[in-house]
Amino acid sequence: MQTRRALLELPGIFAFVWAFTGCGAAASAPASHADPPDAAPPHATYVAPEEPVPAVRDDGHLPATITPLRYALALDIDPGAARFTGTTHILAAVPRATSYVVIHARDLHVTRVDAELASGTVHATTSTRKAHGATEADELVLHFAQPLPPGQITLRIDYDAPFAESLSGIYHLTDAGRPYAFSQFEATDARRAFPCFDEPGFKVPFDVAVLVPAGMIAVSNSPEESRQERGKKVVFTFATTPPLPTYLVALAVGELEIREGKQTPVPIRLITTKGKSGLGLPALEATAGLVQQLGDYFGIPYPYAKLDIVAVPEFAAGAMENAGLVTFREEALLLDPHASARSRYRVDLIIAHELAHQWFGDLVTASWWNDIWLNEGFASWMEAKIVDVYHPGTEARLGSIRSAFHAMDLDGLPSARAVRQPVTSGEETEQAFDEITYDKGAAVIGMIERFVGPEKFREGVRRYLRANAWKSARAESFFGELDRVSGKDVSTMASTFFDQTGVPTIAVDKKCEKGEWDLTLTQYPWQPLGAAPPPRPLKQWDVPVCMKLGPQAAPVCTELTEHATTVKKSGPCPSFIDPNDAASGYYRFAFEEPDALALARSVGKLDVASRLGLESNLWAQTRAGRLDGSTLLSALTAFDGQTNTDVVGEEISILETIGDSLVDDATRPRYRAYVAARLAARKRDLGWQRGSRKDSASEDRRSILRGQVLTALGKLADDETTLRESAPIATAWLKDPSSVDPDTGPVALLLACRRAGPERFEELRAVVKNAKSPEQRVAALKAMGAFGDPALLTRAFDFSLTDDVRAQDVRYLVSSALQYPASRRIVFDWLKRRWEEATKKASGALGGVFLRVLDTMCTRPEIDEAREFFTPRVAQIYGSGRELTEKLEAASHCVELRKTVGPSVAKALGKK
Repeated sequence: MQTRRALLELPGIFAFVWAFTGCGAAASAPASHADPPDAAPPHATYVAPEEPVPAVRDDGHLPATITPLRYALALDIDPGAARFTGTTHILAAVPRATSYVVIHARDLHVTRVDAELASGTVHATTSTRKAHGATEADELVLHFAQPLPPGQITLRIDYDAPFAESLSGIYHLTDAGRPYAFSQFEATDARRAFPCFDEPGFKVPFDVAVLVPAGMIAVSNSPEESRQERGKKVVFTFATTPPLPTYLVALAVGELEIREGKQTPVPIRLITTKGKSGLGLPALEATAGLVQQLGDYFGIPYPYAKLDIVAVPEFAAGAMENAGLVTFREEALLLDPHASARSRYRVDLIIAHELAHQWFGDLVTASWWNDIWLNEGFASWMEAKIVDVYHPGTEARLGSIRSAFHAMDLDGLPSARAVRQPVTSGEETEQAFDEITYDKGAAVIGMIERFVGPEKFREGVRRYLRANAWKSARAESFFGELDRVSGKDVSTMASTFFDQTGVPTIAVDKKCEKGEWDLTLTQYPWQPLGAAPPPRPLKQWDVPVCMKLGPQAAPVCTELTEHATTVKKSGPCPSFIDPNDAASGYYRFAFEEPDALALARSVGKLDVASRLGLESNLWAQTRAGRLDGSTLLSALTAFDGQTNTDVVGEEISILETIGDSLVDDATRPRYRAYVAARLAARKRDLGWQRGSRKDSASEDRRSILRGQVLTALGKLADDETTLRESAPIATAWLKDPSSVDPDTGPVALLLACRRAGPERFEELRAVVKNAKSPEQRVAALKAMGAFGDPALLTRAFDFSLTDDVRAQDVRYLVSSALQYPASRRIVFDWLKRRWEEATKKASGALGGVFLRVLDTMCTRPEIDEAREFFTPRVAQIYGSGRELTEKLEAASHCVELRKTVGPSVAKALGKK
């Protein structure tokens, strides 16, 4: 508190207020204009002969000439204009005299730069340059007419800038005819909004004031302190923030609608565009409950003065954890009273994730982007843990286990990246936000919790937060606290998972004789068929292994730190061995075929998480070449009696991938019959309608399961009865979505579109344009992707390029269409014809959705065609270079899998 009070008294830091009282240069600057003023910006090449310009650093950091202590931002934002203006004051410490300062700025038209010193004002000229690995100029070099002396200075920078075309920086949009502006700064886009030190290690307070047209509202991270009329405009001034990195600063401007929520343990508000706050009651209730549960877990109350949740109509990210002003896609926050169980569950998870960040990421921030996994991995782990506390019976942890399996698929590729590896450019930062960061990070954190015990783990988390509150920290600090509270070497164990790529496989060899038996555990990297060796030798993992040795036995846990170890036991040989009890370890396991089938036959004696692990490992070992296709298909029949939503969901996911990668056209009819045999009994039990709501959690789970089973029967099994039954339900949904079951109505719509005609296209287009809720709009777009008629599907994709479809929503159409083998060629051909328009619409990172066409490729000719097409164009999709490499690699593995395992699948299905 004393530090902040002292800063308030420093001259110059509040000079931004003059801009709104007519005393500053910014007051006379144009509010916005289509093009920069005629006067050229003061870019020059002044170089003091005795001091070279600081070089661009190859580690991605700014040159260390000065250090920011505090910002004051004054922004003049009219969302209906083409540009906005700003004045940024940065209080900074100068450790030694310098004539140069390098900060971040991208697409900013700088009109004036001064340094306010105790002795007076020193003017600067500027030049721009590219940071290491950048494709655009994003460093601003300030050249001062005389050296800045050691001590404290205040930089003043006047500028104007365009609203960003991509959904990053400060961007504007129109919703229901009204203009709005929103911000999205993570990871490196604050520099598009104001000149700054745009690195997470610089964490300081912010003072923010925003001038907006009368009738509009501005909101930011901190509570509003005042609003004052200035002619036809209003200036909103906000309280000083606690220390923040630039990427967590946020604002929203427009005719916003605000709905108050609970005021304890913190004032909570829902903020939407005009007319939508009525859809936010479930989100407000979930936010209040979850923030209370999180505060209890962390032992620290919610750390900010307020908590606003903001529904943004168009948003590239799913959600963003800005401190005190958390932003979400509308479909991730707004629900009508008739929302599906799946959507309600998803909203709870997303809110939980972003709220967990208020402690892990906001209160304590990663010092550099190589540790962003600790923010995202921890929040991903915590979202499931805290939702299971908030809504018992949702079984959210099972969903996180399934996510870990998907991360393992990526982690097993030779081209995969380590969780922690050097990040030296903006593009490498963007690439760090992937399944490895989120899902592998979450899975290993969960494994660490079991390794040290839940209570000691929580105490370590609390110590870490208390020790680093309001600071930026490295992951070593987190591991060090866990080492101290547990007495175990967590740091070393974690390093073997976070600092190298790959997934360990634990092979289990059992020997039983004369009342004694032993298990030999051997570790080696899991790799799919056709994978090249890792680019460098891998170290042995330090694997915490917990096994279940029979149905009644307590788990046996050990550490496998060497290539192999033996566990000896006395007594009768166990009826089965589950090498990864409760799927709590980040590893796969391998058996010989008889033991694999024995474990499958014992599936009913396993806990639900272990059933998920068994399913995933059967499929993983098939892809590694250790099991053949007939063994896999036989083992999957053991799951026919399972009714858990996630167990059946994982089975369906495997069946879908088998159909894509191992089944040829001649075998497909028999495979459809095999799929129908797995699911028919479940459909008879579930039907099309939700049952009693007395046990809400149970019925919600059944509703999600019902949707999964019906979708799979229609799409994978091409079940005639299911497709026929879907038609009248789809018709009823189009007339009134509330007249049908909210979980199966969209499923029926999707399935019925497979055989629909042109009139259905018009009906769906009307829904997209006039939907009463985000969920309805998304359902209509997914249904458009299901058209079986090539002309209608092409028409749907052409429609996605119009103003009626938001850029963020193109992904729903693409993802839906790619689920149908017959549609995939149509999608790729359309993309090749309309690439420039498609990537202009879904610009920047949004364009990554188009790389999903590679996920379905499994022949050499189509892979070669895709490589030839995408390789020269992938630079147009920011941050997607590594993703293209990984997808091409995975597709080549599919070719090898089909060649090696496909014949045994065909034989098992009775192909002659």
